[in-house]
Formats: sequence, structure tokens, C-alpha cells
Amino acid sequence: MTASLANVKSRFSDFVRCAQTMEPVFVTKHGKRAAVLISVEDYEAKFEEKPSVAWLSYESWREKNAENLEDENPFADTRDKWTPPLYAPNDFDEV
Repeated sequence: MTASLANVKSRFSDFVRCAQTMEPVFVTKHGKRAAVLISVEDYEAKFEEKPSVAWLSYESWREKNAENLEDENPFADTRDKWTPPLYAPNDFDEV
């Protein structure tokens, strides 16, 4: 459904009801689409947070190799193992 901004402003609750129960409402301004009203269910389906492909790959790898893994989180103590370099060049060093 498409409706002008002026029409949506004057009958906002009707258009919200339409977006909730029927279909998205495209709002036009000066004859061009400017916004859209959609139901919360449609919004959440479109924009819900989904795991990244990298995370899914990692989880799949962990499942396949579960018997060979010792720690629940192999990266838990990574920070404790890191040591800063003895010398780190900076912007003021001569090249």
C-alpha cells in the first residue's frame, strides 16, 4: 500500500493498523517514496542479529573436533600469555 505523508499524518493509527495486520505502507513525499511503515514482526525478521559466517564456521569446527579440545574456551588466557616487545619503534625514530 502507498499513501502520501499528509494522508498518513491525518490517519496515522489506521496506517499503523494496516502495517500490523496486512502489508507494509510506503509513505510518499512529493510523489516519491520517503519511508515505510512495517510491523514489528517484519522488522525483527529483517533486522534481527544473526551470527556471522565466521562464528558459524567456528562453532561447526568446535562440534566436529570436540573430543580433541581441552579447554572450553581456548582463548581465555591469551591475554595472560602475551608479552610486550622489548623495543617498539615509534614515529620519532630515525630510519
